[in-house]
Amino acid sequence: MMNRVKRYGILGVVIAVGLMAARPAEDIQDIIGKLEAYYKTYPQVRVHLTFNQPKYAPGDTAFFKAFFLSENFRAIPDKQILNLELNDSEGHTVLAQNFRVTDGEGNNQIVFDKDITPGRYEVVAYSQVMKNFEPAVYYRKHLTVTGRKQVQKQRVETFGFFAEGGHVIEDVVNQVVVKSSVKGTGKIIDQTGALVASAEVSEDGIASMSFTPKKGSVYTGQLGNQEVQIPVSSDHCAIKVDPQGTGGVNVAVAVSPSSSLNRQELYFIALSKGRVVYSSPFNVDDGTGQVSIDILHPGLNEFFVFDKKNNLLAERIYFLDPSVPKVLITTTNETITPRSVISASIIVTDEMSRPTAASIVARATNNSLFPNIHEASFETEMNIFNDFPGLRLEFEDSGLPESEWLTKINDRLIAETWNRIDWNEVFDPSKDKTKYGYKFSLGFNGKAMFKTSGEPVPDSTLVMIYQQKAMVGYETYTDKKGDFSFPFVYDFNGTDQIFYMMEFKKKEKQQDYYVVPELQIVSANETEAKELDQTDVYGEYKFRKGMIDRSFNFFSESSQKIDSKIVNPNAEYEDELGGVDVTVKVEDYLVFPTMSDLIHEVISGLQSRVTGGVATVRVVFLRNTYTVIPKGDPLYIIDGVFTRNTNYFLSLNPEDILTIKLVNAENKLRRFGGMGKFGVVLVQTKKSVAKDVLKHSTVFSLGGLSPELDFKIPQYNAQSVSRRPDLRSCIYWSPRYSTNSSGRADLNFYASDDAAPIRLEILGLTSDGRPFSSTRIVEVKAPEIKQ
Repeated sequence: MMNRVKRYGILGVVIAVGLMAARPAEDIQDIIGKLEAYYKTYPQVRVHLTFNQPKYAPGDTAFFKAFFLSENFRAIPDKQILNLELNDSEGHTVLAQNFRVTDGEGNNQIVFDKDITPGRYEVVAYSQVMKNFEPAVYYRKHLTVTGRKQVQKQRVETFGFFAEGGHVIEDVVNQVVVKSSVKGTGKIIDQTGALVASAEVSEDGIASMSFTPKKGSVYTGQLGNQEVQIPVSSDHCAIKVDPQGTGGVNVAVAVSPSSSLNRQELYFIALSKGRVVYSSPFNVDDGTGQVSIDILHPGLNEFFVFDKKNNLLAERIYFLDPSVPKVLITTTNETITPRSVISASIIVTDEMSRPTAASIVARATNNSLFPNIHEASFETEMNIFNDFPGLRLEFEDSGLPESEWLTKINDRLIAETWNRIDWNEVFDPSKDKTKYGYKFSLGFNGKAMFKTSGEPVPDSTLVMIYQQKAMVGYETYTDKKGDFSFPFVYDFNGTDQIFYMMEFKKKEKQQDYYVVPELQIVSANETEAKELDQTDVYGEYKFRKGMIDRSFNFFSESSQKIDSKIVNPNAEYEDELGGVDVTVKVEDYLVFPTMSDLIHEVISGLQSRVTGGVATVRVVFLRNTYTVIPKGDPLYIIDGVFTRNTNYFLSLNPEDILTIKLVNAENKLRRFGGMGKFGVVLVQTKKSVAKDVLKHSTVFSLGGLSPELDFKIPQYNAQSVSRRPDLRSCIYWSPRYSTNSSGRADLNFYASDDAAPIRLEILGLTSDGRPFSSTRIVEVKAPEIKQ
């Protein structure tokens, strides 16, 4: 197996060595049947995001359109929840959020903090069902967040020699590509230092060569001062793919003359868009075999060669350029003045000029703010970079026109492997493997641990959870590993504070436990970037815009009245419980030095004592004509925050408290389930101590759904004229357009005050899953001043 360099945080593997284990002989149809069963168990889906502009600044909102698609680019039905994470240049996750998509589409945003450090940030997006595979299948893209100085991203260092088919085979001709981020001569030398083959790597970062390794020889790949060992195998096969006719290929297969594969029947399988598009057995005679495919599926095709025992012998990814729908953008005027309306019509047709139904994203940006942006078309993004995000980085580093870079796409794909199939799982399904399904609603997975020992809590420990904003409680039990999970009855937006407590079969210290939420964070990739001593056009524009906005805000904002009314932070919980049973206004009494004194002298429904050095508090229950003292401490709600920490409650200063309220009616307490069975004490202080209570409680923050924000589009007419400067980097963003029966969509929006060209981009997917895009420039010029 040939060595691969670490690129994009993934250590590439050509072919899984474990597949070489002996298995019973099977027919090719058996392989196809097992593969189809694998596809049913592990749906092949993808996520793709499109953003409203090429780069951002601190304080910006990055709007995006999300596509959630099957392998053939068709929408995944129903309402689904996707995950998004934002990682900084050091690989730390700075943001994680959930967002909703419906029938394969959704719109959301990333809000960059105004204090975020300028640099390169990696966006990772995925569905829960994609966790069945390696993170390599997740959507990944790098965004630049710039300050006033330019942020320079460092080139991705790539270097390696890769054989077509995945292995260099002895005594046969092998096609090998050398990839390098540095120009130079790629050489293959043997153990004597003799040059065996060479090729020149230029700005495009790749070159190809062929050589025939001899049995027993050792080979090294070199370029400049870098080198890598090139293992030689006799247990696999070499392949060479050549185009044939219109849309077909010829696949030549070669095995070592000394290999047991010689004069055997092998199996060839071609996949595309999640299905088998070609399969055939073929014979290897005198070390060679051949497979011809007249018509390939447009887009990415994955070729695999097996022997009759299901050992994977070779793998190759091949791209056939698909036909692209045509997009015609027409505008009423090619040149307009600031704040003028821009009217555009979009017509989408197929290659036969027939109208096509399509989902469209429209975005317009101030083209002068984003010079030297090197981005690929939406077609290349979807067809290639969605599966191989590392190639996007290489394309961006190359600086080459997209059409020129794509001329060697099939050489570049020699170095890639298909990460959407685990062949070991195909042939030997694991009963113990966790199988992830689609995520239709929010839920929680966690592990309950003891603080002192770090061990899981006992099996069947009762875990009680309460969402403080949503005011919904849940109860469940742990398994023997301390793991537990539950779905939320209602989805929620933003962040909620989750209070939890546990009840053990045996007596345990009440605070001697904690919950560890299941980590959703995927492995982040480090991306080097540095700030240059050169002005960034967009960063400087944002800085000046901020100064102008602050000046106008100073003169236009009216003074804000201060509402001095005291608000009860426990009011909603009081209502949820059906009202309180005891209310004590502390200011009506003499000031007591401690809470214990206050309880003893004033609050008859509450008891406090110290037994064996341990302080306890009990709420007195009333049952008909007699009282009952429960066995445990109550639930405290202090300034809207839950806690079971009795020591903290007793440490409060009575002089700082407004009211103490009790709920001791058992019919009311049942509304809080097990959390309220020992009573509830509600405390409101004069100056909120909520933040301090959090430090003494079993509470953690949990993110819900990120609500979709509206992209604000100014409207100008004769009746509404604003003197406030209108400065926008993104002039227009609408991710919800669809074509009508004539394949047409119309849009209208207003230019800003900037006299600068507007770049109008239209991109999207046809109803049969084909990506397309087109661009038009609209000139904006200041009106002439009449003398």
